[in-house]
Amino acid sequence: LAELAGSPLMLAVLICLRLKGRQLPHNRFAALSAMAETLIIEQPRQRALGSLRGRGEIRPNSRLSERGIECLALITHEQVGSDSISSTEAREALRALYEGSEFKKTENEAIELADHQVQSASHEIGILVQRELDRIGFIHRSLQEFLAAKAITHWSFLRQKDFFIAKCAVPAWRDV
Repeated sequence: LAELAGSPLMLAVLICLRLKGRQLPHNRFAALSAMAETLIIEQPRQRALGSLRGRGEIRPNSRLSERGIECLALITHEQVGSDSISSTEAREALRALYEGSEFKKTENEAIELADHQVQSASHEIGILVQRELDRIGFIHRSLQEFLAAKAITHWSFLRQKDFFIAKCAVPAWRDV
């Protein structure tokens, strides 16, 4: 927890969890899970309520948002250097996810959802930040690795097995 609390936003999330009466997690994975839930689901909801927005605006459900962020974490981690992804790559990856067999959105719906999620990434979902012009990344490497691992859990066993065999000796994938 001390390592995660080194980031001001992560510390704020831990304080927020405690102020809400929730017990602070006792291990890194439980802490990352609680932080991800707070940043992906609760923070955008609170911002929308606080600004009295929400009418006539695209508001993807929390499952779409969560799966989208997990997808971006995995794709970002696959990049050389793995600290950011271009907005164009992010939009394309999200469009493919939303059009795929899990969500079965039309091409137009998928594009609209992907555009909204990338556009709001650094403003509403505190888990993503603008790294440089036209590139977004995760606020903390631990969150990126945790969410990339969650993305892998949605794959078939055989795909997971092949992936683990390919990545098990690569140091950058150890925590994932």
